[in-house]
Amino acid sequence: MNSVKETIVNRKDLYLGLMGSFFMMLGDLSLSLITPNDSDQGLLLRQAYFDGEYPAWKLVFLIITGVVGIFGYWYGLKSMHDSINEKYTKTRRCFKFVSMFFCFSGLAIHAGVGIGAYLTSSLAGEYGTDVATRFAEDYLSHVFTGFYPLYIPIAAIFMIHLFMLITGKTIYSRKMTLLAPVILMGIFGLIPDIRQNLGCHITTFDYVCSQCSGNAAPFIYYLMCLVLPDGFKLRK
Repeated sequence: MNSVKETIVNRKDLYLGLMGSFFMMLGDLSLSLITPNDSDQGLLLRQAYFDGEYPAWKLVFLIITGVVGIFGYWYGLKSMHDSINEKYTKTRRCFKFVSMFFCFSGLAIHAGVGIGAYLTSSLAGEYGTDVATRFAEDYLSHVFTGFYPLYIPIAAIFMIHLFMLITGKTIYSRKMTLLAPVILMGIFGLIPDIRQNLGCHITTFDYVCSQCSGNAAPFIYYLMCLVLPDGFKLRK
């Protein structure tokens, strides 16, 4: 079995991955830091957007942070790739291939949601809530449906990583499974659902947990890979 010394993760890649996920989170916050309303549904049918709380500068900000974020993400994913023991060449090759799709997919979805939010907000201000609602429903059911296949590489890369962690095929200890991005995503994503089932009112916190889950989870993982002591995070 490969030793830790034979498979090395460059700390620079982790720092860049940390930067990338942070910038992507900033874009997510431009979508989620809005006034909550219990009648809100999904990504676009939100009263805050109908009230004009998504001005044009937010769309520009989201796209810029997305471009910078994806640049950093590539290196973060490279650090995850490099943590897989070298003898698993097919898995490493598959991981690298999917990483390319991940980066393109992440930026496309990032921009797609932002464009939909901006147009919903703009149409509501110009033509009223009914027109904006019809647009948002049409956008989600037709245009955004085309984005759904892009979630496949995003899910695949984190599932591959989770499997390799659980089976002890990375330089990291199995204890790092607790911090695996896909596990953290699930936790963050479930918080709003749990709160709603408990009868709680929707808050901005719920939007942030839901919208930022996909980027907050890798951010925490990269950070922990940098700051946790070797005795905890590395395999003996």
